[in-house]
Amino acid sequence: MTRPLPLLRAMALLAGLLAWTAAALAQDGPKAGAEALRALVNALGTGGYSQTSDQISALAATGDPTVAPVLQALADGDLYVREADGAVFIAARAGKIYRLRDPLSGQDAGEAGRKDIDKIKVNNSLRRAIRAALGALTLQAGDLGQRLAAAQNLFKTRDPEALESLDAALAKESDPGVRAAMAEAISPSWWPPIPSATTKMPKSGRLSTLSLAAKNESTASWLFLRTMPMSLPWPKVR
Repeated sequence: MTRPLPLLRAMALLAGLLAWTAAALAQDGPKAGAEALRALVNALGTGGYSQTSDQISALAATGDPTVAPVLQALADGDLYVREADGAVFIAARAGKIYRLRDPLSGQDAGEAGRKDIDKIKVNNSLRRAIRAALGALTLQAGDLGQRLAAAQNLFKTRDPEALESLDAALAKESDPGVRAAMAEAISPSWWPPIPSATTKMPKSGRLSTLSLAAKNESTASWLFLRTMPMSLPWPKVR
């Protein structure tokens, strides 16, 4: 099945939608915010991979925790668009039909036939963007424990996609313990994922990276040091 909107129309629609959403979210009152959020979710059903990436970023930028299940369903392949009206749902197959759930509230939204809905597909690049978006939402969670756990997890994964979210969250964080965890997570995120990338770093950068890893007593730092072969041109430390 193909999505109902041609690519050019979808791109134009998305541009107008994002502008309208920004204005709506700035208005007072929960109704305007809810409608804007719903519009962002439904926009996931239009356009191609590039547009979907923009939509993921827009959802994460709202900071609203209710979009987390939407993004998770998208990553899991459970998010569908209804062709009749462009509405987006979380869907689960039940025999010859699909049971629909509202992506924001989780409430039952009826049923649909296989020909009535179209899966919103994602590629590996979008999955990485979703992980970063979910991490960003957790970094802004109201619960201190969730924020701390998110920062510690990002330290372990060293996902470069999370750098911007980490930096923004650190600027807003008031708890000293969480701030320290976020700051720790930011620096290792710059570590190269493969040794070949390390050789392209300036010598000062390699030394700084090595020093930071050596001072950090965590398991993640130890594993990082273990991946660095002695044959790499690290600068001499006197």
